[in-house]
Amino acid sequence: MERTEAYTRTIRQTHYWSEGASSAAREAEIWITPRALRIAWDDGENVILTETAYHIWFDDRPPHSRPVTAGLGLSLEQILNEFQGIPSYETVLELDPNQILEAGYVLKNIGGVYEYCVYFVFGDSALGYVDRYYISLNSGLLIAMLTLDGDIPVFRMETLRLTLEPPAADVFVLHVLDR
Repeated sequence: MERTEAYTRTIRQTHYWSEGASSAAREAEIWITPRALRIAWDDGENVILTETAYHIWFDDRPPHSRPVTAGLGLSLEQILNEFQGIPSYETVLELDPNQILEAGYVLKNIGGVYEYCVYFVFGDSALGYVDRYYISLNSGLLIAMLTLDGDIPVFRMETLRLTLEPPAADVFVLHVLDR
């Protein structure tokens, strides 16, 4: 299975507390190519990361920009995955196979389109959590995950929309606010 290199998707991340009784969710539009990432969160936070520069800003404020420093110990691909706030499927596949509690195939709904996915359920002996990962057989992307403490949700990520076409280059252009 190979992971697609360029795509656009919308995700929702939900964090739970108070034994799952309370939660906070936020959504992001993500554009990615092998050399650049852009994330636009629904709270106005924006990020553009390229091979040479990192920009972060909120919709109503000017950006903070800095050069990307070489030698961070991660490849650009790994950094692009980390900025999405979810593990890549390669990270999932590196987990200890002895911690696999269950695995199989399932159909997952992504914005009204069903995709075949392989899923893995991992037990984390250190924290006692159980993680469920769903990887699309079509794109090779981690499209959903769920972390449970027993039966209580702790974290959920869902792909709400996925397009496997390269995003337009202008998505990665930083537009400075006029003040």
